Amino acid sequence: MCSPPRRAGAPSPLEAVLGRYRDFFDLFTDFSGYEVFLLQDLVEGDKIRFFMPSDGSTGPASPLDVASYEVYMNQSMAFVLTRNERISRWASLLLA
Repeated sequence: MCSPPRRAGAPSPLEAVLGRYRDFFDLFTDFSGYEVFLLQDLVEGDKIRFFMPSDGSTGPASPLDVASYEVYMNQSMAFVLTRNERISRWASLLLA
């Protein structure tokens, strides 16, 4: 069963939850917060790097065919490998 759409300006049903975790979400007011979680590879300049072609608001959220799946998979794997290397370097600095 679907809820009716929310009116513009109406309070969000997530308002209490988002408010409760405001300190966490405030880390992401700009992209510098991504470094806290070693996620800087998801950022290019002042824009989020998507694994699927996107202008940030349009385009499919998931692959629609084999070719786009391969692009998505390759970019996802490259991100995971790069982030794992970053985590490994960070951990070795902590243990040094």
